[in-house]
Amino acid sequence: MPSPPRDSVGLFRNRSVRLGALLFLLALETCFVLSYEVKLRVVNIVERGHELVRDDPKNPSMNDTFYATKAASIHLHVLGPNEVCQLHVHRNNDEATLVVEGLAHVTTRFGRDGQAASLDEVYPAGTLIALPALCAHRWHNVTPGAYHNNLVFSRPAFTFNDFVKPDDPTLLRASPPSIVDLPERLSEFLKTDKAAELGPLPALGGTLFTLFVRDAYVVAAQGKEPVSFYVVQGEGEIDAGTRAALAPGDLAMMTHGAGARLRAQPGKALAGLLFYPER
Repeated sequence: MPSPPRDSVGLFRNRSVRLGALLFLLALETCFVLSYEVKLRVVNIVERGHELVRDDPKNPSMNDTFYATKAASIHLHVLGPNEVCQLHVHRNNDEATLVVEGLAHVTTRFGRDGQAASLDEVYPAGTLIALPALCAHRWHNVTPGAYHNNLVFSRPAFTFNDFVKPDDPTLLRASPPSIVDLPERLSEFLKTDKAAELGPLPALGGTLFTLFVRDAYVVAAQGKEPVSFYVVQGEGEIDAGTRAALAPGDLAMMTHGAGARLRAQPGKALAGLLFYPER
């Protein structure tokens, strides 16, 4: 068979190049869409805690994990009336625990200027206790006659409680805890005219933030780890392809996405914690 004329060969090659380029762009667009597809899960932590108690009312200590990878984890800890989790440390992970419901009597032990130091306080709902690795803590539910719920953020992932004595010399190497009153911070935010405010917290290596939203705020997911927003106060909605209402106690977890939008209801500013495990 004779060779086609030179012009026909050029036309064939041009069409092949264009077709290849088109297929490449379509593949790239598909990858882009899949990479930025938002997956959303919303769980009400308060309701889940009550459900655990209803299912097992005699159990003094219960947990439910919402996600856990090597990088980070979030779990619920439900503690029975007058129940105590004795003094312990986490040697390999930082922990930030939010009192979701009830009253927590928390004793912490750490080092300061080479000497043993401690804090001993009762904290109400809405208080975040950020505990660096090795900072010892004893947790006592002092809610009168009731269970109480705590939401625990860990980075890297939570492993186990390593129980220690108050005079353990390891504690001298621990940094002190950070205590954050979220309702008080919301009150300060509402004195401003800001539409939203993101504030870094001294916790979990700079991956945990306070977030206050009077109007709207866009949450951009990062990497493979879920980006989470927990509602302490206020009402609104989250739009991540699908919409979900938000109320106090809701934990919204977004994976593999960008552009999820939070919007507060008028007069009901959202206040909560935003956790970026891979930030």
